[in-house]
Amino acid sequence: MNKDLKSPWILTDDASSQCLRAIGQLDTEFATVFELIDILTVGTMEGKEFHICQSIVDTSKYTPDQISGYLEPYYGSVEACKSFYEESEFNQILAECIFETDTPGMDVPEGMCFKTRAEADKAISSITGLNIAPELELTQEMIERNDEIDNAVYALILTLTEKTEDELEWDMELIGDITDAIISELWHSHKMRVRHPSIETDEDGNQSYIKYDYWDEEDKNP
Repeated sequence: MNKDLKSPWILTDDASSQCLRAIGQLDTEFATVFELIDILTVGTMEGKEFHICQSIVDTSKYTPDQISGYLEPYYGSVEACKSFYEESEFNQILAECIFETDTPGMDVPEGMCFKTRAEADKAISSITGLNIAPELELTQEMIERNDEIDNAVYALILTLTEKTEDELEWDMELIGDITDAIISELWHSHKMRVRHPSIETDEDGNQSYIKYDYWDEEDKNP
């Protein structure tokens, strides 16, 4: 096998920024040796750390019993795994399962431990040449703000309908519909904006925080 022959890196798991490439050939189909890299999130006394784990997995070196042991926690059985994927993809999926199972016990190379997810993603981008960006999450303050709105709208519904919490259970679909209607009316009729934090994903998969709700493209947040 020509170890200098490698396929391009591909992103295989957004959650951990896991990337993979085949070694010995120019694509992953029917390959048996793979290089994998991802981010392991570790809890510490000071908070979280983000470790870059990297390894080469040669799927041809594993016995049938070992393969079964790696696949069963993910798919229930080898046969079930094979039913999900094309034959040409099986070794890649096996390599991912082996890597993910063994990752927690790996030694982290010097300089591959980071305090933030953004720093870890930047390191993986540098290694793979891929544009790795973590999934955005609402901050605790944003979550609390949205909870505040939900609670206020629910209280309003109870007041308007003269019902108690026992008579009208919490219904997030109803609360969401009423919230949308109120925000739309405040903006379109009174040009009053409501801070209702959310995350927007565009057609290219790029994410951004949205501070205020908007209803038409020309009304979009400045």
